[in-house]
Amino acid sequence: MNVLNKVTWAAMWKNKTRTIVTIIGIILSAAMFTAVTTLGVSLVGYLIECVVYNDGDYFVRYEYSTDEQLAELRQEESVSQLGDLKALGYSTFYSVNGRSSETCVIAAGDDGFFDMVTIHMEEGRLPESSEEIVITRNIYYYLQQAGLPCEVGEILTMDVVPDPGETSISLPTSGTAFQKSYIIVGIAETFTKLRDESLNMSHLFTHSDGTENALWHRLYAKTSPASAAHELQQKEYGMGRMLNYQLLNYYGASKYVNYNHFIYGICGALMAIILVGSVSLIYNSFSISLSERTKQFGLLSSVGATKKQLRKSVYFEALTLSGIGIPIGILCGYFGIAVTLRLTGGLVDDLMVGAVEGNIQLRAIPSLPAFACAGLVGLVTVLISAWIPARKATAIPPITAIRQNQDYQIPKSGLKGELRPGKWHGIAGGLAKKYDQVNRRKYRSTVVSLTVSLVLFLTSASLSQELRTTASQNANTYNFDFEIYISDSSQGQAIRELDFVSNSAYAVEDYATTLIPDEDFTEEYVTEREIAMQTWYRSESNNVKQACLIFLEDEVFRACLEENLIDPAPYFDPDNPTALVMTARYRMLTQTENGYEMVSYSSDMLKADAAPLRLYTNAKPGEIRDFVEPRVGGHFWYETMMDGMMVLECEYTLGEVTEEVVASDPWIWEDGCIRFAIIETESGELGYYLIDPATGKLNDEPTGTVSNTVLFQSVALGATLEELPFGVPAYSDTNQITLVLPLSVYPGEQTPDLLVKVTDYQKMKDYLDELGIYYTDHMEQEMQYRDMVTMINIFSYGFIILISLVCVCNIFNTISTNIALRRRDFGMLRSIGMENRQIHRMLLGECFSYGRKALFIGLPLGLLGGFGIHCISNNVEVTAYTPPVGPILAAVGTIFAVVFASMAYALSRLRKDDPIEAIRMENL
Repeated sequence: MNVLNKVTWAAMWKNKTRTIVTIIGIILSAAMFTAVTTLGVSLVGYLIECVVYNDGDYFVRYEYSTDEQLAELRQEESVSQLGDLKALGYSTFYSVNGRSSETCVIAAGDDGFFDMVTIHMEEGRLPESSEEIVITRNIYYYLQQAGLPCEVGEILTMDVVPDPGETSISLPTSGTAFQKSYIIVGIAETFTKLRDESLNMSHLFTHSDGTENALWHRLYAKTSPASAAHELQQKEYGMGRMLNYQLLNYYGASKYVNYNHFIYGICGALMAIILVGSVSLIYNSFSISLSERTKQFGLLSSVGATKKQLRKSVYFEALTLSGIGIPIGILCGYFGIAVTLRLTGGLVDDLMVGAVEGNIQLRAIPSLPAFACAGLVGLVTVLISAWIPARKATAIPPITAIRQNQDYQIPKSGLKGELRPGKWHGIAGGLAKKYDQVNRRKYRSTVVSLTVSLVLFLTSASLSQELRTTASQNANTYNFDFEIYISDSSQGQAIRELDFVSNSAYAVEDYATTLIPDEDFTEEYVTEREIAMQTWYRSESNNVKQACLIFLEDEVFRACLEENLIDPAPYFDPDNPTALVMTARYRMLTQTENGYEMVSYSSDMLKADAAPLRLYTNAKPGEIRDFVEPRVGGHFWYETMMDGMMVLECEYTLGEVTEEVVASDPWIWEDGCIRFAIIETESGELGYYLIDPATGKLNDEPTGTVSNTVLFQSVALGATLEELPFGVPAYSDTNQITLVLPLSVYPGEQTPDLLVKVTDYQKMKDYLDELGIYYTDHMEQEMQYRDMVTMINIFSYGFIILISLVCVCNIFNTISTNIALRRRDFGMLRSIGMENRQIHRMLLGECFSYGRKALFIGLPLGLLGGFGIHCISNNVEVTAYTPPVGPILAAVGTIFAVVFASMAYALSRLRKDDPIEAIRMENL
């Protein structure tokens, strides 16, 4: 170790407090980087495991492929792994009485197939040769009833034929029937996760020996890179093609580019917050350390030390502290996130289907690349933090450094104003103002430190808020736990009086159709709707809407109105009802130049002065369906507007129309759509009149009619609520408007359902099951959402706490050391008779000045950073920006509290200083 490094080591050892604070800053920095990278690796690993367990470890699946298509797929350069499942034929098993039967596919998988597709075994193992087979549980029962071999280890002889009989699709049948005996080596669950919706048949699996003749192939492919799967999926290597979307999402190759941008943006913001916070803390530590060593640098320079040597001594200090802090930080970060996941990992077990069944747990995964990345970023952070103050310190002339007057510079324009007593702190306040003018460098460094800390805290709070908002808006949950279909009022009352029922309400849910004029829609909704129409909607009309009507128990409805300070009188008029309007929540898929985007919106659909609505029932006459179905192979119903009339359209593609239909109705082929105008007759019925596409004229007589179609002649629109009242679910549909009315105005005869929220889920479930009461359970999804929000809160608040620690350390470090470096100043003030009380008042004035300036600069910058996070979140969830009011108030209070605490700590160290020794500063 050379002389300069020994001097550096002695300086670090002498000022242990400063050294420890710097090491703590490095530890916090490395720990946060490690925690973030480890959490990312662990969470992605957990999600991938769950998807593989449920769906398989593949990106693209091809259905019913030929031998030629298999050979061509093997030649694709992007394919890194390929699995082949050969359909050898079909076998039918009959029940003991012969009244029921089930046909299954006998299939042979190669090694790639069994590696990529998870078959859930209930007993035994997977086949390892072409002489072994795995049967499914449903086939096991058929074999057992028929007295055929069905247990593991028994030999099953099957007749295998190439023709499956009647299926919904046309499959190759040019094979040869054969009979073969297999050893049963395992029993798989009935649903083997192959998602064979077309055949709807179970698969019995054997292992391929490479010599079988296949009727058709089911192919599973992985690509390198993962994003190449989207291009591969466009190629026709089978009758059907499907992407494993979830797995691709977790590999960072989502089909929806905006989700990728959201993930990258949030991760980038997270890393930027950590980097800025770390650099700020460590930079200040080194800057203050070098300020304390300024005189030492001047002395070393005067005896021949070069600037390069001095900078090397600073880098030696940085590397020494990094060698201590970074390994400890990596260990702390990993074990910290490991303990957090062990304590909270159970909360996410229910979030992914199959996690519990597959014993898949969210645990910290030790990843060397993650540790190396965290360590490297931490080291770069320390070197950057040391490099800037090192250049500044070595640029000071030796004489100036020895005199230590580099911080005191009279502005060229001179000091502003005379020394006058401050308004609040007397002559001490006046001295504080003059000190800030003379020592601008320390004043600026303190204000910058406070400002950066404030910006980091507010940005972190905004990040947490946006994550919770995005999670909640995409969770489609109910605000009640059970929807109970009761038979009489006494039964409902008994349920409401149970001690584990915390809230309840009677409600009726009904649907209707309504027409809304263009001028009543908000501009925001129309804009969002136009974006959606580019992809989803054939019609250009916004007017026809489905109304979801929630009729809530009067007491519950009235309580909602009172809670929102709304006059209840207009809402309970049965002759002229008024409805609460819920804010529209919906998702839309759009196609851009870069790919598809799935975006969630939350906006008001109607203006505050929208006209009352007339509501029609959704019933369609049977004559219409009888007219359409013989002419159209497959149809799609939706309503639109044409020349002021409500129109029902039945749309289809050319391939779905037979030659016979074309011959009899050629206009259907040309137009691609059958249209009916829906017109209300004088008797109140709705008539469906066929529209001639050539002339646009209506038939003289309706094809069908519906009576009693008007549910409400007029419903006035009241207040719009964003917060859902109890008993009102959130819907996601651009064509739907949700209206809430009191139950007393319901015009129908439907029996109300009982909606309840419970404190003990299992007790309520057991109670309902024991009595045989029919119900719908919404609690499972709600528990998943609660667990997800809990996890987000834990990690968000944990991150905020760490950032807050960095900010507090940064402020404490800056304030306390800057005050400690002014020992000479305080010694001079004491020597001319200033009392400790006056010094306290002077510093109190300075602290107020620091705090005011930091808040003046930091609050706008923090809100701007939060708005930037909100803009990133708006890629997937479009909502209005809400400033984090709570964190702002907490930040204001914390800033002043930490500043005053730092001042008090520094003064406690200086209180017993001898004025003469302080002026001489010999102890440095």
